[in-house]
Amino acid sequence: MVLGCARPRYGASSGPDPAAALARRPPMALDQVWLIERGGSSPGDTVVTFRSASGRTVVLRHPAPDNATFAVLRVAADSSTDRERTLTLTPTPGRYGLTVTIDGGLPEGTTLLFSYAAHFVAPAEAIVRYPTLTQLERGIGVGRLRPDSLIEFVAATRPAADMLMIPLTSSGRYLLAAPR
Repeated sequence: MVLGCARPRYGASSGPDPAAALARRPPMALDQVWLIERGGSSPGDTVVTFRSASGRTVVLRHPAPDNATFAVLRVAADSSTDRERTLTLTPTPGRYGLTVTIDGGLPEGTTLLFSYAAHFVAPAEAIVRYPTLTQLERGIGVGRLRPDSLIEFVAATRPAADMLMIPLTSSGRYLLAAPR
């Protein structure tokens, strides 16, 4: 009976997830963050046309031989219209980043998920603040690059290990980054 009440000794730390806490910070200049690097070949640019009322899920994968998932964009169905929409996804070379462009706005419930387990490369200088890869991984968030070159972090969740998901409300360039 006593063991059932004991605090867990192993597993995730208690407290708020740093990725979610980043969203409460003011926008940061690019020299205040480490942009997360990506090894290997880049996923290809993708253009998809679909009907608004149907919604669409697009999975971007790294090229062969591993075909690992890079990002998943789920555009929610929009029952208020059935017009044709064009979605363009452009991965950022050498980084975990994606430029999302869609004609018109995005319906509520649209999400963007980055999966960075297979090709994650830590910036060499990050060891100063994050002595282990695990600590760096816990400090990563998803930021939207604003027109003024500031990164504004979006409240992210971790649906699984090495994955970050955000609600997507607008077109833009989204990057994985960690504060310096």
